[in-house]
Amino acid sequence: MPYHPVDFAGQSFWKSISEQNKTGKLDSLYTGLFFREHRSMFEVFDLKNDPDEFTNLAGKPEFAAVEKDLKTRLQEWMILNQDYLPLPVPPNAARKGQ
Repeated sequence: MPYHPVDFAGQSFWKSISEQNKTGKLDSLYTGLFFREHRSMFEVFDLKNDPDEFTNLAGKPEFAAVEKDLKTRLQEWMILNQDYLPLPVPPNAARKGQ
């Protein structure tokens, strides 16, 4: 299933980018960001050094603690907001420092 960002899938610029991708005219950076077959379930970015979010740090060992903390926070938010999608971490995972 092709990726469609729900907030602008119908916008003219997205249609233009999609067409450029289909014809091979889209820069490879954007092809990789928006049109690769599989997108990671989790994304972690260093917004200070990578404000445009080009480098996904999820899965990198040096960011494992940050990723685990974010997943735990997401799980807590999902429970509090009755979001019934599968939880990203086991329910008994404790937040770091607690």
